[in-house]
Amino acid sequence: MPSATCRVLLIDDDEDDFVITRDLLGDIKTQRFDIIWSAGADDALERIQAGQFDVILVDYYVGGRTGLEIVRRSIGMGCIAPMILLTGLGDRAVDLAAATAGAADYLEKGKLTAALLDRSIRYAIGAADTRRALVEKTIFLQMVVDNADTGIATFDRSLRLVSSNDRFFAML
Repeated sequence: MPSATCRVLLIDDDEDDFVITRDLLGDIKTQRFDIIWSAGADDALERIQAGQFDVILVDYYVGGRTGLEIVRRSIGMGCIAPMILLTGLGDRAVDLAAATAGAADYLEKGKLTAALLDRSIRYAIGAADTRRALVEKTIFLQMVVDNADTGIATFDRSLRLVSSNDRFFAML
């Protein structure tokens, strides 16, 4: 994780959970965090669309909506920041649903520690950076393939020109 401040959006409608998460992030001494708290799903989606976050922490239930819905909608809006689902439920079905929805990780609030949160954030950001780099390389390679015919034709014209010049100079 970069040494610069990590921008975190915490989506949770429980102020006590915000305070606990803020304190856990404050206990991580290897990274500074700038935490923006959103207590509602609509506000959170607006912030996601407008803001630049390095990671998004999403509660499983936010004001009548599920965190899974927020994750899906965020991805549908083009959000590339990794999202980690936080929940009080230790249910494997929720874990699998979080992964299917596109969440980078699933953490149980009752078992949450600063070290676990730090690891999850670092891994999620690292995986997102790797995916972005792969997408950029794929786009570049596709441009190379798309322009290969033009490049071959240009190279062929250059060879003919050199060959013509060689014949010209050979006549001198």
